[in-house]
Amino acid sequence: MITRLKALLFFCFAFVYGLYGQDPYHYIIDKTSGLPSNSVYDIFQDKTGYIWFATDEGLCRYDGTKYTSFSGDTQTSKAGSCIAQDRFGRIWYSNFDGYLYYIEAGKLNALYNKKPRGYFKYGIDDNYLYIVAENGVAVYNIKTLQFVKCIAINDSSISSASLIDNRFYVVGDFLYEISDGQLIRKLPFVSRVNGNSVFPVIIQKNVEGLIFISKNTNTHQVLKSDGEFVRFQRPSKINFVQNTALTADGLWLCNPKGAYLVDKLGRYKSYFNHYNISSVFKDSSNNYWFATVNKGVLLVPDFTNRLVEMKSRPVKVRLDKDLLYISTEDDAIYQMDLKGNSAKLIYRGDSNHAINQLFIDPQTGNIIFSSNTFNVLSKQKRNLINARIAIKEVDKVDDKYFSFAASGSFGLFKVGNKSYQSNWDSLYNAQENNIHNFSQAALMSNVNAKSTSYNAAHKVIYYATNLGLYYLSLNATGEISYKSEVLYIKNLISYRDITFALSTNGKLYQISGDQRIVPVTLSDKYVIKGAHRISKSNSLMIIYANSGLYCYDMESKLLSRLSNSYQDFDVTDVVETGGHLVMATSKGMLIENKKGPKSTYLNKFLIEDVIVNNQAVAKTQLNQLSYQQRNIEIDYALLAFTPKEKSDIFYKLNDDKWLPLASQSGSLKLSSLSPGTYKVLFKVDGLEVEKVSFTINKPLWLSFWFVSSLCVLLVIAGYLTYKFKIEQNNKRNQLKLDRISLENNLNQSKLKAIKSQMNPHFFYNALNTIQSFVLANEKKQAVNYLSKFANLTRTILEMSEKEEVSLAEEIRTIGFYLDIEKARFDNDFDYQIVELGIGNKEELKIPSMLLQPYLENAVKHGLLHKAGPKMLKITFENMNNELLVSIDDNGIGRKKSNELNKIKQGTHKSFATEAIQSRIDLINENKKHQITVEYVDKIAANAQSLGTTVIIKFPLS
Repeated sequence: MITRLKALLFFCFAFVYGLYGQDPYHYIIDKTSGLPSNSVYDIFQDKTGYIWFATDEGLCRYDGTKYTSFSGDTQTSKAGSCIAQDRFGRIWYSNFDGYLYYIEAGKLNALYNKKPRGYFKYGIDDNYLYIVAENGVAVYNIKTLQFVKCIAINDSSISSASLIDNRFYVVGDFLYEISDGQLIRKLPFVSRVNGNSVFPVIIQKNVEGLIFISKNTNTHQVLKSDGEFVRFQRPSKINFVQNTALTADGLWLCNPKGAYLVDKLGRYKSYFNHYNISSVFKDSSNNYWFATVNKGVLLVPDFTNRLVEMKSRPVKVRLDKDLLYISTEDDAIYQMDLKGNSAKLIYRGDSNHAINQLFIDPQTGNIIFSSNTFNVLSKQKRNLINARIAIKEVDKVDDKYFSFAASGSFGLFKVGNKSYQSNWDSLYNAQENNIHNFSQAALMSNVNAKSTSYNAAHKVIYYATNLGLYYLSLNATGEISYKSEVLYIKNLISYRDITFALSTNGKLYQISGDQRIVPVTLSDKYVIKGAHRISKSNSLMIIYANSGLYCYDMESKLLSRLSNSYQDFDVTDVVETGGHLVMATSKGMLIENKKGPKSTYLNKFLIEDVIVNNQAVAKTQLNQLSYQQRNIEIDYALLAFTPKEKSDIFYKLNDDKWLPLASQSGSLKLSSLSPGTYKVLFKVDGLEVEKVSFTINKPLWLSFWFVSSLCVLLVIAGYLTYKFKIEQNNKRNQLKLDRISLENNLNQSKLKAIKSQMNPHFFYNALNTIQSFVLANEKKQAVNYLSKFANLTRTILEMSEKEEVSLAEEIRTIGFYLDIEKARFDNDFDYQIVELGIGNKEELKIPSMLLQPYLENAVKHGLLHKAGPKMLKITFENMNNELLVSIDDNGIGRKKSNELNKIKQGTHKSFATEAIQSRIDLINENKKHQITVEYVDKIAANAQSLGTTVIIKFPLS
C-alpha cells in the first residue's frame, strides 16, 4: 500500500525534475487591462461561466472584456480569498480579517459572523455554511443564512479548515470531520515532526483520500481509509507551499518561485519561476489561470501551445519533412525542428531586407527566396541563382521549371534537372532570355505580377497582375475575366483540380479547368470580413482576414476559425504538420496543438440583465410590459477570456435583418418601441445562441376591452343622442305648437280685451250720452263726444293689430276712454294722469290694451257706486328699470264691489279681469322678467274702504 501511495501521490524521493519545457505561451491580465489590483489571491468560475478574482481591492467579476467590482460600506477590509458559490447562486468570499461576504442581486452583503477566529477557509454544502469561530464551528442555514448552532471544539491549535466532498474538515491537535451540521469524526493529528510544527497545513483531496500539506516544512500526511495517517517528505527544493490546486492533470503546488505540477506518477514540472504564484485554476474551457501576488493573472489557453521567441520577427515559414524553414524581416533564414526548442541560422544576408517570398523544393531541398535579390540556395547552401529581380512568388511546375510573378514580368525560370524532358521545353525555349543574370522565359513584360500558381491536374499556370488574371497552358494563353470585367487578384493557390483566387477587395473565386471563374462561399456559418491573403499548407487553405484566421480543409470542404486571440500575434504565415499549426507571428514562432483541447472555441453568450425604463426587470415579467415601458436595454456579455479574442455578434428584432453589435460585452438599446410582441435573437459566429422575448401591451385606449366598451358606449351614446334629438325635435315642435297656442291665446285675450272695451253695454251708454247731447241741442258737446268716441274706437281697432304699443299711445287711449266715461257722471268724476321719471314715451313699449280693463274695473266697479266726488289717478313711474303703473281710485273697494256683483250676477257678467289676467300669464310664459299685478285695498281707521290701488310693473329690459 505504501509503495502504491508513493507512486500515486508523488511524495517520494524519486522526483524527476522535468526540464522539457519552457513556460507555455500566456497572456498577462493586470491593472493595465482593467484588473482592480495586481495582487490576486484566488480565482473561481461560477455556474454561469464568469471568472471571479479575489484581489487586494476586493472581489471582482470578469467576462473577458470588462471587470465588475463589488464592495460595500460594511467591509472591514477588501483583500481576501476563498471564493465559492452556493446552490442559490450567491457568490461568497472571506476577507483576511475572517469576515464573510456574499453577492446577491448584484449587491455585496455582509454575513456579520461575530468574533471570527481569524482567516480560515469556510465551507458551504447543500444545507449549511460552516465558519471557524472562537469556540468551535458556527453553523448557518445556507438558505436563510440564520445561525443554527455552534459545534464546540476546544482546541487551541486549530490551523486550517476546508470543505471537501460536502464534508468540512478542521485541523488542530485533532482532525475534526463535520457533515450535515454534525461532528461525525475526531482523529488525533500529528502536529509536530522531529520537534517542528507542521502547522499551518493545507487540506487537499487526491485519489487516495485527503492530503495534509505543511506550508513551511516538507512534511505531507495522507489520511488512509482506515483512519491512519501516512507521512511523506517532499523535496527540499519546494521549501514553502502557499496554496494548492487539484486539476485533472495533477496536483499544483503554489510557491513564491512559480507553480509545480505533480502528475499521478510522481513527475513534476515547474512553470513561471519568475512569478510569485498564489493560486492555480482551470476553467470549463480548459484555460489555466495563475494568480500572482504582485503581477496580476497569467492566462494559459493551452499548455500544449508553445511560443519560441526569436531575435528578429519571422515573416514566412515553410515545412520540409520534419524541419521548419523560417525567414525573417532582417534578411535571415532559420531552421528549426518541430519540438521548437531552438532555431538554427542557415542564411544571413547583408541587406536587412525582409524575406517575403520563401519556397522549399521538397525533391531537391533547394531554398528559393527573395529579399533585395532573388536567390536559390542548394541543400548544401550553395548559391545557384542570385539575380536582381523582384520576384513576388514562385511555384513549382515540374522537376525542371518554376513559374514566377515579378515586378515587371511573369513567366518561367529553369532550375534543377536540366536533362529532364519537360512538356514546357518548347514554350520556354521560344521565350528564353537572360536578364539581370537570370535565365528566364518572360511571357509578358511591363506588368506588375503579384502571384502565381500551377494547377498540375489541368497543367495550367495562373498569373495575377495589375492588368488582370492570365493563364498559360501547353497550347493556349489568355485572360480570365468575370462577367466581362477585369479581375484584380491578389493571391492564387491550387489544390488538385481547383484553383482559388483572392481578389484585392477580399472576394474569393474558384477557377475550373475550362478557365471559368465563379465567386465561392466557403460556409454560411462564418462571415469573413476583410480577407487580405490566402496560403496553402497540405490540404488546408489558410485565410487571413480582419475578422480572424480561418482554415478551410479543401478535402472535407469544412471551414473553421482559429482563436481570434491570434490577432494579438499579427500572424503572417501558417503551415500545418503532424497535428500542429506552426505560425510566424510578431512575437515569434507559435506552435499550436491543432487537435488539443482548444481546437474548438465555443464562447458563451449571456444575457446579463434586461432593463426597462432604467430599471432591471425579471424575465418572467417581460410578457406584461405596460405601454409606458417602451425603452428596452439588453445587457449582454460574451465570455471570451483570451485577450483580444473577438467574435462576430449579430442581433435581429423579430423578422428584420441581422445587424452587427460593435462590442463583445455591452448593451443593446431599443427605444420607443410600439406595442406588440418582440423577439430579439442573437447570433455569435453564425450560430443563434440566445433570445429575449417581451410583450409591450397596448395602451388602455387600444385594449380590446376598452375598444369594446367604447363601442358599447358609442352605441349607447348614439342611441341617447338620437333619443335626445327626437326629444329636442319634439320639444321644438311642442314649442312651436305652444307658440301657436300662445299666439292664439294672446289673440283671444286681445279679442276679449276688445270685447271688454267694446261690449254692448259700453256702446249703449256712449250712444245714449251722444243722443242726450243731441236732444239737448248741445251740438258742440255731441260733436266733441262723438269725436272722442270715434278716436277711441279707431285706436282700439288699430291697437288690436299690434303686440306692443308705445307708452304715449297708451296714455292717449286712456284719455279717450276716461273722457267718454266721465261724460256719464254728473260732474263728480275726474281723473289725473301723472308721469314720474318718464323720458321719451315713444321709446317705452308695453303690451297693447293691457291697462284698459283695470281702468274699466276702477270706473264701473269702484267709482260708479260711490256717492260724492269720484277720483281716478293713473301714475306712470320709471323705477329700477321697471315701469310702475299705479291705478288708484277712491271708490267703494273690492269687497263692496264683489257684494254688489253677486247681486247683479244674474243680469250682468264681467270678464275683463279674467281675460286680462290670462293674457298676462301668456305674456309671462318662458320669460325671466315678468309683468306683475298687485292689488292694494285702502282701508280707513274705521274699517271703511277708501278705494283700491292696482300696481302693475312692466320690465323695461
